[in-house]
Parts: sequence; structure tokens; C-alpha cells
Amino acid sequence: MRFFRSFSLKGLSLFEMMVAVSIILIFFAVSVSSFIFFYYNFNVSDKYKEISIFRTVYFELSRAIREASVIKRIYDTYPNKAIYLQIGNYLYSYKLDTNNKKLYKSTDGGYYFYPIPNAYNIKDIKFINKSSMVYVYFYTEFNNTKQEHAFLVKLRKENKNYFYFIISGINPTTSLIEYAISINENSFTNFTPLNQSNTNNSFNIDTELGSYNIVFPKRGSSASFYYLFKAYKNDPNSNWNYKDLDNTNSYSYSLPSTNWGLRTKILSVGNYLYTAYVNTNEVLYDPTDGQFKQYNVVYFAYRKLDSSYKGNWLKKEVFRFPTSYSGYTMVIRYPRIAYGLAGGNRFHIVFSTERIGGSNVNINSVNDMYYAASYDGINWNIINLDKKLMGATENNLYPIVPIVLVGNISNTTNTLHFLFYNNTTSTPYNMRICYFSTNDLNTFSGIQSLNDQAYYSNNSNSITINTFGDMDAYFFNNSINIVVSCNAKPESPIRQKWAGNRDKLIYFRKSDFNRTDYNFYPDDANNSSNIFTNCSLILTQPTYSGDSVGEVHIVGYSSTSSRIIYLRNTYSNALSNSFTNFTNTLTTDTFPNLDINYSVGTNTAYIHVAAYNNDLRDLDYFRITSASLGVTFSRINNSTIDDNLNNQGLFARGENKQNGRIPGIIVDSNNNLHIITYDVADSSLGEVIYLNANGALTNTNRFDTLLIDDGYPYFKSINYDKDNLNEVISYYDFDTNTTPSLPLTGSLADLKLCINGFVTRIDGHRRFDTNTTNTNIFNTPGSYPCGFYNDVKLVNNWIYVAYSERQPTATGNLRLKLAISRDLGQSWSYEYTDTSTSDHARNINLEVTNNRIYIIHTNNTNNVLITYRDFGSSTWTTIPTTTIATYLRAFKDKNNNIHILAINSPSANYLFVNTSTNSVNVENLNINYLEYISSFGDFGDIKVDNDINVYIAINTKRGPTNGNDLLIKRNNTWQAPIRLPNNTSPINYFLNSIRLDIGNF
Repeated sequence: MRFFRSFSLKGLSLFEMMVAVSIILIFFAVSVSSFIFFYYNFNVSDKYKEISIFRTVYFELSRAIREASVIKRIYDTYPNKAIYLQIGNYLYSYKLDTNNKKLYKSTDGGYYFYPIPNAYNIKDIKFINKSSMVYVYFYTEFNNTKQEHAFLVKLRKENKNYFYFIISGINPTTSLIEYAISINENSFTNFTPLNQSNTNNSFNIDTELGSYNIVFPKRGSSASFYYLFKAYKNDPNSNWNYKDLDNTNSYSYSLPSTNWGLRTKILSVGNYLYTAYVNTNEVLYDPTDGQFKQYNVVYFAYRKLDSSYKGNWLKKEVFRFPTSYSGYTMVIRYPRIAYGLAGGNRFHIVFSTERIGGSNVNINSVNDMYYAASYDGINWNIINLDKKLMGATENNLYPIVPIVLVGNISNTTNTLHFLFYNNTTSTPYNMRICYFSTNDLNTFSGIQSLNDQAYYSNNSNSITINTFGDMDAYFFNNSINIVVSCNAKPESPIRQKWAGNRDKLIYFRKSDFNRTDYNFYPDDANNSSNIFTNCSLILTQPTYSGDSVGEVHIVGYSSTSSRIIYLRNTYSNALSNSFTNFTNTLTTDTFPNLDINYSVGTNTAYIHVAAYNNDLRDLDYFRITSASLGVTFSRINNSTIDDNLNNQGLFARGENKQNGRIPGIIVDSNNNLHIITYDVADSSLGEVIYLNANGALTNTNRFDTLLIDDGYPYFKSINYDKDNLNEVISYYDFDTNTTPSLPLTGSLADLKLCINGFVTRIDGHRRFDTNTTNTNIFNTPGSYPCGFYNDVKLVNNWIYVAYSERQPTATGNLRLKLAISRDLGQSWSYEYTDTSTSDHARNINLEVTNNRIYIIHTNNTNNVLITYRDFGSSTWTTIPTTTIATYLRAFKDKNNNIHILAINSPSANYLFVNTSTNSVNVENLNINYLEYISSFGDFGDIKVDNDINVYIAINTKRGPTNGNDLLIKRNNTWQAPIRLPNNTSPINYFLNSIRLDIGNF
């Protein structure tokens, strides 16, 4: 493929043109979608790294180029070879720095570039743009051996020559989604079932031309499981692709036989909370064989904080691994997250794959440690660290309790640090606390054994671990601080403090790349043991002690004394003097899992402990007040955290709920405490919020909860809108495995969104916003079931959502609400709430014009209402009409006027809203214009093209025959209806949830 190197922007030689044409012909013969692979044969020694780099570059560049509408400029000069792409209103840039041979990316038009992980050792790159086809050529060089790579990408939005129609609906007999695509309104072919589209008990889909075509719910093999899918194609003749948008499997976890590393880390950075977790019970679509399979899925989740805590959790899939793999049952465990700029990324997640119930013998890609990295939290790169460090055939690593940290230690420039315990007897790292690091995700340090390079009292004293218990780590003062519980034996001479195999807590500090120092507990002359089933540590700035650096705090559960033990020491003395220990005497319950964090008061360190109480099977919280005069333990147990709050949904009243199985805890910048907790009975992962971490511990006006992940929703109303680079889908989530209806008051029923792959709630999630006296604490939404009717629009990156909220009255009124997000779903303002006595929130449609927000809806007597508000005004106005409808669809044309289809079977009306005057004109479709049609069915859709021609796809009855018609109003005149499909075999039934779109691919 050396001919690519001679390409230029000025033209092609005859030979090059012939080859290029041949490639293009192959390209279109193989695939009429937007890209094509070129596969290579590599030498065995280079195969892994060459394929890895090629795939990284290929997926990164092909995705960006396919999204681009314009190639703004290509630079083909040294030292930077670059391409600038316009994507919507943004300018993306990619460049090769030929000095360090790395590929860089910019999302701000070239102002700031950051390196793309795994895109290194690239000697040269060329971008050639010919006829909207971009040729990408680059070559890598390892050990002076050059390997050439090339691929083609087609601009997705280049072809605007054809105007397409797409109609979709659900066949009422087969429950399959059927669709038809045409470039001529008079030549629709027969409807074709969409593969994998069985939609039992689902009655809503939506259709959009362009890259994303049909959004639909699908019922799984069990009545309890439902899925939200996007079927998409980039070309009308290509195959459908499928993407999971959300699924309804209950949240679940997998506990190892011993409780190693069981904590859910939650980070507070600025005005955000971040966490990572694993759901082991996801049933997802496998595109390779079109089947649904069970997966372990790693999720990244975040929440934006604000003064009133209205921000909800947003979750996004990062990685999936099949439960059944190579004939074995697999699980993902030990997710750990860190934040900080390192290796070109800000978010860093590590986790391990394990074989359940099997040996620790390695299986390819199992019993491995993985790293997921992202700069923006949206695009994630995955590295199998075992394979990266040891090669494809490694079998001597079995990493558990992996930890990733960001920071600087001496004698290395590496800022990204990894720890794990190697749970195997295979040499050379058998039963070792292992460490390695990197700075660029390309060159990693060798693996070190921290217990072999360990020093005690400034003397080399390695440690041999016999039984591993738990491990936690924290970066502080340019040092990696580690606590390990284990049964182990050190080298001599420790003598009187630790002789032979003993159960100890070991505090390691790695301030230098080449050395690790340690201290231990207990360290008395009697060589005491103390078995700690779990342990966690945190370091603070100077508080009670006056140490110039700070203090070390360790908390663990001692099965020897059946107590939670707190250890403290100054940073300066933690490697030389004994830790002072304090015992919690408030309970002798068993706590197999815990996590700690801290807040600071005046000369006081508050150590916050989230713990799972195995005896009460519930969440416990302890606050340790650590001051110069001593230490006190305080406790809020399960009976006051989640069970006294009026049975509001996330955690029901009563004990034995099994909350907090894998806890995580953090204190934010506003000194509020956040605990992550898992509820076995509710199959939900949630967050408990405690106001004022340093305040008095009472159960009044203290707690609130938020759901992060839950199970068993049913997707009912799905609405789709797309603008620029962002995609938003709204849907109704009802906590039931039966066919949904209007939810009972008090039911868990949510309005949810999928925003660019992130799933979040808006309202109705039943947070604890009342205390025992039913007084609202946070003045937040979420009191009542929401979202049975909803619509969403995305305009200039603002999300507008209109939806229904069911009131707790005897009649269960549906209250109309509007929420707006100005930051793509991170936080919400609630702009409109109808009176609680109204019942006006049915058949909701939403449109946003240049100067107004319109909500088109019906009331409980099926009258069509048009509610609107001018931008800049707080006054809402409702236009009543006499039109009756049980089904509404609205569409805004290019002049910002609104066209409405109102069906009240067997009648139908067309409404035109002139938004300049807010006048409404109504046309009865039965009587005045369409004499061929005797009546209308229940479903339809309406669209308007740039010439203000109106298109309506609708159920119709002509004489005794049911069918679906295309109605067209052209030049203000209704045309004769067109039966769909309009060939010799038209269908003779009503499509459920019929949808129409017109435009270009």
C-alpha cells in the first residue's frame, strides 16, 4: 500500500486513480454504509500492538469523519499532519506530532490538543479528500520495521440528492415492527419486518431519518425484562444495526467467597460526584448472532450537585463481558474509580474479570485486570492490563482488588499508578501486593512486589503473605498510602512485635518508585494477632495533632473482637511509632464491608464510616470524632437512615432490607455526606444524602435518597429528538412487570431520558423528600408518579421535557409539568407546573419556536388545549379548542408554525396554529377533503417539508377495508389519499403506533 504515500491534494496519477477506483468499487460492493475495514496479516511478535493501534486510529478517525459535514482543511506539512472537521457547530481536529509520533485530538478547533491513548509510534499520516471520500494512510514503526495501514471513510452527510420517506409501525398480528422506505410518495413497497423487533406488550415506537432511524421497546424472554433499542442505518439499502439504550434487568452484584475489596468508591470533584459500579445481571443484544445474552456491565455514573440537590444520577455503559465465556461462568468485580489528568485522561476505572466457582488458572481475558479511561466521560478506551504487561499468553496473574491512583512520587515521571493483589501461586508474583505505573498508556513500568521491596524502621524487611484479607489505598502528599489486612510473616529482625505468621493490618507508604516503607498493627511485645476482615484508610491535612503534613486514619472490622477498630497516627510518625487504637463499643454486630471518608472541623477530624451490618442486614453509619483530647463514636443505624421515612419507595419500611451491601462514602465541597447503598429486595442502587456531615446526628431533616440504577421498568412512551451532535430519547419507566397503565399514586414511576447514551431521571423517582411529619425537606420534585405522557425537544443544546405527574387524589389527576435542562441533563429547572386540581396532562406534544414554548395536550374530557409561554415571560396562556382527540401528534414547520393531527376515532382533524397570531384553524378530514375515506383508526403521524407540504400517515377505513394511508396537502389542497403500501398487495390492517418521517439520509 505504498501508493498512498504519493497521494496529494493536487491530483492522482493514472495508476493511483485506477487503484482508488478499484478500492471504491470494492468499498461499495462490500458495504454501502459509511466505512470499511482493511485486514492485515502481521508477524506474530507484532500482531497485538499493530492491530491495537490500527483499531484505535481507525475507530477514532472513522467515527469523526463519518459525523463530519465539511472537511475544513487538511495540513500535510511537518511537524504536524492534521485534518480539521466540522461536525455540527463544532470544529474537531486531529494531528500527528511527528516529533513524539503520537496522534492528538482537539474538540475546540485546535486550541487545546490532548493525546489519544494507544495511538503512538506513528511515523507518518496522510489525509486525502477526494469526492467526499477520505483516504487515511499511516504507518507505524517498531524496531525499525515499518507497517503500513490504510482505510477509507465516506462523509455521512454528503448525499442530499434524494428525498426519502420512512413509515414504520407495529403489526398487530405478529407484534413485529414493520417499515417501508421510499424515494417516491407513490411507490412504497411492501412493509418489511425489522429484525429483532418483537415488541410484545409494547405499543410505542418512533422514527427519524438520518443516522438514527427507529427507537423501540422490546420485551425479553421474561415478562419482567424490557429493553429500549435504537435500530439505525446510514444508507437506505444497508442492514440495520442495533444499540442498547437502556434495559430493565434488576441491578445485581456478585460477592466473592471472601469479601475482598468490597466498597463502591464515590468521588467528589468540584460540583460533581462520580462513581463506577458493576451490574452482573444485564441481558443485552449481541449483534454477532442477533441473540440476547447475559452480560456483566461496568457503568460510569455521575451527578451534578446544586444547592437544592435537584441533580440526578446519569449512568453510561463503559464495558461489557459475557457471563458465559469459553464454557465457564464469568463475573466482573472490584470496580474502582480515580480522577485526575494522567495518560491523556481524566477518568480512570479499573476492574477484574473472574471465573466463578473455578480454579485460578488463567483463561484468555478472564482472571485479568482491565483499565477504562476517558477524557470526557463519554468516549472510553479499554486496555487489558494483563495482556499489555505480560503478553497474550500470560497465565501467572490473577489480579483482585485492583486500585488506580493519580499523582506524583519521586524517581518516576509516571503519574498513573496501579495496585492489585495477585491471587495465585504462580511465580514470579505469587501472593504479592503488586504495583506498576505509566504516564502515557503506552510504556508501562515493570511489575513490582511491594511486600518484597518493603522496609521497616529503615531496614529491608520483606513480607510473605499467607492469607490475604482486604486492601485500600489513597494518594496523599506525593505518596501512595496503602492498608492491607492479611495473615503474613516478615523477615527478621522485627522480633518482639511480629514473629511468625500473624494476622495484622499493614500500613504501606510508597513515596519513592524504588522503595516501600511500612508499619503494622498490632505491634505489641506479645506478638498479638488481630483478624481484620476488611479495612479502609484516609489521610487528612493537619487537624487534631498539629503535624505539619497531616494524619493517617485507618478503620477496619475486627472479627477477633467483633468490633469496628479505628487507628490513627500522625503522618510523620506513621512509619515509626505505634498507631493509637480505639474500639467502637456501640455494637458487636458483624460488618463485612465498609468504606470511609472524612471531613474537617476545628482541630477535629471527622471520620465517616459507611458499613454493611450483616446481623441487621442493613446499612449502618458511624461517625468517629477524632480530636486531641480523644475519640468518640456516634452511630445512625438502619432504623433511622432509611426505615422511618414514610415508606417512600427506594427503601421500604421494615428491617431485613439488605441495604448497603457494597457501600461507598464521600463528603462533598459543601460538607454534605453521600453514601452509596444497594438494596437487595428492591434490586436498586441508590444514594443516601446526609446534610451537614459535621452537624449533630439526629434523624430529623437529615436524609434524602436518589436512585442510581434500578430494575423492572416498562417502556411505554418513547419520543425522539435530535439536534447537532446530541441525541435525546424520553421514555416512561414504571416499576412493574405487567402491562402498564396510569400508575397508582405511590407507585415507583419515572420519567427517564437517554442523552447521548447516558440514562437519567427527571422526576418521579420517589426520593425521600419528606420526614416523619411529612414536611418537605429539600423542596424538590419526585413526590408522585411521573411521565406516562411525555415529549422531549432538544434545541440549541437545551433539553425541554413536558410530562404528566399523577396527583395523590381520589381521581388521580394528571398535572402538566415542564422541565428544562441547560447542560444536557446534568441539572434541571422546573419551569411550569399546572395546578394540582387540574387534569390536563394527556397526549402531550411539545414544540419550541423562536420565541415561545408550546405544549399541545388534551384534558380529561379529551379537549385539545394549546398552552404556551413567551421566552422571558413567566406567564403561561392556554388556548382552548372544541376539538376532541384521544391521540395527538404535532410538528413545527420551518416558519415556526405548528401542524397538529388530532384523532378521535373514527374522526380526525388537522389543526394549523399560526404562531405569529396564535390563531387556530381546524379542518375536519372526514367531511371536507377526503371523500374516499369513511373513518379513521387510532394512530397517525404528521410531518411538513421545506415547501410547507403536509404529510399525514394514518389508519383509515375505505368502505369495509382497514388500512393505512398517506394524506398529502400540497399547495393548500388535499390530494387523493394513497394506500400504503401502494402496490398490488396493500396491507389490510391498522398499524399500531404508526410513524412517519421525511427528509434525507
